[in-house]
Amino acid sequence: MLIGMDEDFIKKPRQNILDDGPAIAKPVPRPKPEPEEDYVALLHPRMRAEPTARPQENTVNNDESFEQPDSSAVALASKSLLVIVAIVILVIVIVVGLFLFLHNKSNKPDVSKTLGSSTAVGDKLVTIAVYYPNNLPPGYTFNNDAKILKTDVLYYSITGPKKELYYVTQQSIPANFDFVAFNKKFSNPDNFSTTAGTATAGPVGANLLGSIRTNKNTWIIINSSSGTPLTGLESVIRSLDVK
Repeated sequence: MLIGMDEDFIKKPRQNILDDGPAIAKPVPRPKPEPEEDYVALLHPRMRAEPTARPQENTVNNDESFEQPDSSAVALASKSLLVIVAIVILVIVIVVGLFLFLHNKSNKPDVSKTLGSSTAVGDKLVTIAVYYPNNLPPGYTFNNDAKILKTDVLYYSITGPKKELYYVTQQSIPANFDFVAFNKKFSNPDNFSTTAGTATAGPVGANLLGSIRTNKNTWIIINSSSGTPLTGLESVIRSLDVK
């Protein structure tokens, strides 16, 4: 018990000093929050966020991380490559063949101008064996200019690598012709054997001359300028063969 205080004052409830003032409001308890609605469920299916998948670790040994090539596509690509290679090879063969054909054609007589045995050209007739160049060395060209000068006498020319000309004349061997006396006209002649027959080559006066007495009774005389090398003349002589 407190000293000096009225016991009834203590027992009675305390009144507000300001009797005319408003009563103090008791605190109103806060309402329990309503559970939040699942707004995600209300969204359109396309607007819902899909859970982010964890990226798969890329490793060399993981076969599923690499797409395997289609075997049919690989086979088709291989066949296409083989076809392209075959076409390239075919084009090369055709080009080389065409080059060789044109090269050989330039070194052989034109068929339309061939003067073979018993071939009539106009009112002229050639009955002797005719010799044409075969397998001329590189740089030499048969000019396809064969002409009949008279019966059993014909002529054509060959051009060398330095544009030198070789004039080839063929005729039948004259009866009782003295070849020993004829060969004495050569200065330091070179005598050798060829497919066509026995040949003599060397300077005669201001010209370079080649003479072939063939095995088929045809006499071939090749005439060129003095500046022509003897080796070139002998190459032309060795290339001659009967048509």
